[in-house]
Amino acid sequence: MQKLQVYSEDEKRKAAYALNLCTVSISQIVDYNDVYVMEQEYNAILNNLNLEAMPKDEALLKILVETLNTITFFRIQELKKQKVESDYQRRMKNAIWSAVPNLSVIVAGNPIAMVLSVATQVGTAYMNYRREKANAGIEKENSEFELQITAMEQFHALQRELFTTAWRLADSYGFKDEWRLTENQIKQYDQVLMDADEYRKYARLEAIAPNFEAYPPFWYFYAHTALYISENETNAVAKAEYRNRAKNHFEKYYQLNRFSLLREDQLAASALLEYSDLLLLENAKENTEKVYQLVMEAQKKAGNANDVLQLCAISYLKIGKTEDAARLLKYLVNEEYNSAMNAKILSRIYVSQYLATESPAAYTEYGILARRIAPEFLFPMPKGTVSDQSLEEAFIKRQKVTLIKAYRTTLQDYARKTRDDYEDALQDLEKSCYKKETVALLVSKLVAGEYSRNCVVQLNQMVAGLDTLPAFRNLEKREALIKLIEGTLRNTRPAVRNLQKETVNTFDEKDYKNLAERFSYQQLTEKFFDILKARVTDKIADSQELGTLNLLENDLLQFCDAQELPMPQCLNLTQEKQQIPEGKESRYFDDVFLEDAPDSETQKQLKEKMEKIIGAAKGHIIKDAANAAIYLRTEKLFDIYFENSKMTGATKYLVKQKAVAVIDDKTNRDCDLILTIDGVVIVNQNRISDEKISYDAIKFDSEAGTDRLTTSYRDICDNAAIDLKELYALMQELDKLA
Repeated sequence: MQKLQVYSEDEKRKAAYALNLCTVSISQIVDYNDVYVMEQEYNAILNNLNLEAMPKDEALLKILVETLNTITFFRIQELKKQKVESDYQRRMKNAIWSAVPNLSVIVAGNPIAMVLSVATQVGTAYMNYRREKANAGIEKENSEFELQITAMEQFHALQRELFTTAWRLADSYGFKDEWRLTENQIKQYDQVLMDADEYRKYARLEAIAPNFEAYPPFWYFYAHTALYISENETNAVAKAEYRNRAKNHFEKYYQLNRFSLLREDQLAASALLEYSDLLLLENAKENTEKVYQLVMEAQKKAGNANDVLQLCAISYLKIGKTEDAARLLKYLVNEEYNSAMNAKILSRIYVSQYLATESPAAYTEYGILARRIAPEFLFPMPKGTVSDQSLEEAFIKRQKVTLIKAYRTTLQDYARKTRDDYEDALQDLEKSCYKKETVALLVSKLVAGEYSRNCVVQLNQMVAGLDTLPAFRNLEKREALIKLIEGTLRNTRPAVRNLQKETVNTFDEKDYKNLAERFSYQQLTEKFFDILKARVTDKIADSQELGTLNLLENDLLQFCDAQELPMPQCLNLTQEKQQIPEGKESRYFDDVFLEDAPDSETQKQLKEKMEKIIGAAKGHIIKDAANAAIYLRTEKLFDIYFENSKMTGATKYLVKQKAVAVIDDKTNRDCDLILTIDGVVIVNQNRISDEKISYDAIKFDSEAGTDRLTTSYRDICDNAAIDLKELYALMQELDKLA
């Protein structure tokens, strides 16, 4: 007769825990009805088992394999969780900058004080997603999918298999039946976790706690909820009580989780980080060493979960372990996770270490970082003896300049986009009028109300779109800004009425042009956008903290997403140039070769006169030869510039034929200007614009201490290496000749 194997209490509890892991995993996949939760369960449990610690039982192996096969069948493309991830990263950055309002607090070896526990309030991606789902904050099309009938059948078949597994494990190991979680208990547990009311959630968890003696994750969620409440509680007695409860629940979690059935465990890492925050709140000085051990363990448990490693880096900074933080931040920058924020913090650590000890290693690491990351995102390495405060001021000023540039670029892109929508709408109206060749129809639609109403509809959509940008929505005197468009519209009314009276039966192309000019987008909105850019520029210039600037940056990126606008190139983190596809066939002939164009001799004389004027002004315009240069058409560098094989653009040949000089931007932004006989052409990152800007359309302004050349809908140049006042004066001279 075969002797029955005798198992210890720990082995019995471990077997019950393994069974409960599988049971809860399957139950949550069905209850949440969400592909992202499925992915989380797959990665957090089934693809991450510690086989050494897992009980070796055929029944358990079978259910694991069946679960893996079923989830693999329903795994879908990663795209649906990308927006969730980007939104989460923005929340993470906001929380960190709220806790670290400036980088001067990060000094080599010194701890930093943070009021906010980022680990608890924002959490890992795993926790954040489930909290957002509980608050109904995630759109269905971004994150959810409905399980079809076949899927439900597969999952319920899996649940039947679970019952068989539970029977065999209970029989083999003889563990207490109350340790095994039932389907009803898990369903209730899932519903509790999705409760958005944290106080009620805690009370409901308290009620079911006796059922979860063999399921450690329960005690983490229990502790997390208590700590979350304590950090948001205003009553001192209640705050202390919930904090004490959280500590007890964390201890219970560690006691139950000593089996470590998972190799990489985000829940365990989260628990370690949150517990370390709690200990720092209790007594930072006495608990520093214990917190250090907890964070190191959390880092091991995190594996390659970048969001958890991000929290570990911040936790290291809290206790002054900057070397450990620097290693993680370097890894995260290389993995392109929250790269802009992490590069800022990492560069500050290197500068701090260099200032403290003149460390050649820190100086070298900073240099390596600077090869890949644009200088706008790095804390400046000092040259000579400078104060920490002056470095901070220089860094914040650099951030402001970049953000001002980003906002202006986006507002210009938005103005062009809405202008195109506006003109398309009016052209569609015009086409519908000309379908029937009747003057009466033209008059009724173009001269009467329909034309102007269409303009108003488009303008309403333009302002409504801008209202999704907090910098505009919360702008002081916002209504006065909108009234600029309203006033221009009112001023068109008398002229339109006169046009209606005079052209009832004689409406012709001249009258249409007159009407179109009155309602041109530039006429109606130019002043609005000019003042809006100036106001936003001032708002950014007045900001004093990195946290505020980061919030403004996040607002802008969300606006770009919502309005389907490109991310401003000045927010591009790396030094690499973006290669933009050509998109159009090259053009070699235009009006230069037609009979009514100026003859070649006249053009030659014009080029010579312009070149003489530019040559005389050249020495006054360039202030820093390392970052800008001017090449005249008769100089060798002019030809070398156009021979650049990376340069793209359909009009490259034609532009060169009319070019008189090139202003070469040698900074990382690489935005060159080509001065031609009839205007300016922009070359951005080796891409020649199809648009030529006439000299008389260019304006000079100096907002928030930054000189720039602009037009109504775009900034042309703000290179500090160029004297833009002198360049503007030159362009006015060229305009007289052109």
